[in-house]
Amino acid sequence: MSKNTKPELKIEKIDLGLTIEQEVVQEVVQAPKDHSVQMVPLHQVAEMIDLKVKEALANQPKISAQEAPKEIKVDYSGKNINTDEIPGLENFDYKDRTYVTTDGSKSPTFEIRSRHKKLSPLQFTNPKTRVVHTLRYASNHPSFFVDQQKGSDVLTSHILLKSGVLFVPKENTTLQRFLEIHPDKDKQWKEYDPAFESKKEVDQEEILFKAQFLSREISPIELDSAARIFCSGYSEQWDPYTLKREVFSEIKKRPEVFIKIASDPSLKAKGIIKTALQRGFILYKNYKYYDSDNIEIIQVGRNENELDAMINHIATNEGKVLYDYLENAIN
Repeated sequence: MSKNTKPELKIEKIDLGLTIEQEVVQEVVQAPKDHSVQMVPLHQVAEMIDLKVKEALANQPKISAQEAPKEIKVDYSGKNINTDEIPGLENFDYKDRTYVTTDGSKSPTFEIRSRHKKLSPLQFTNPKTRVVHTLRYASNHPSFFVDQQKGSDVLTSHILLKSGVLFVPKENTTLQRFLEIHPDKDKQWKEYDPAFESKKEVDQEEILFKAQFLSREISPIELDSAARIFCSGYSEQWDPYTLKREVFSEIKKRPEVFIKIASDPSLKAKGIIKTALQRGFILYKNYKYYDSDNIEIIQVGRNENELDAMINHIATNEGKVLYDYLENAIN
């Protein structure tokens, strides 16, 4: 090779599974092992590397980024969705709802059954079609019937009452509808209705007021008669104030019972009969009434109430004479 001959630059690309930058750096400028050969300046080498990197990048196949699959969300919270055509849910009231335990217990957590299990069956019988359906609550399905919940993406969840209370906002009508047809509703837990609870309290107060009013309106002999029937611990030794106190105390527990007793038109007669029995003016044994001389008055049927039997007897002419005698005897 003559001194004027320029050395040939031979660039080889070595593919060692390296990155583009590493591959370019590996390109070697080879020249004859002649000490007279002029070397490529370092700055040109850097330029050559930059050029090769650009060319390599330009020749790379374009890879389009795959779009992540979009999550399709279906809103099942519409006001009148009734996929299963359950009677009574056609126009479900759209409002917030609160559920409480029926016995008023406030345990830290109480779980409402949310799906059918072998040892804990959860089923619904359609009142119209009489078809029995297996239930399962799924937050991402409008249907509560297992056979209607298609696909594998069934999202089940626990339904918990915390400290005896579960609040379900109006937006979650799927859960509200499921609870509406749940077989345990009104047995283990119930929907809390403030208006209904207030009405129930007012009705109970009115019943109590009526019972207390009646206890003050009836005559002393009728009150005594009622006490003999109404108060299990009645004693002949009670003075009028003790009798009233005991009656008033019992009324608070069973106002409805007292109203029934006090409203009975035969109350006075029943009281006289019971008093006469206690004082020995008449006797009752072996389904028969006897007078003080042990003479049979009437016989009572096996399935007949003994007081009612005597009331029917004193309605007769013969019985009226007995009644007048007993009334005078106990006063």
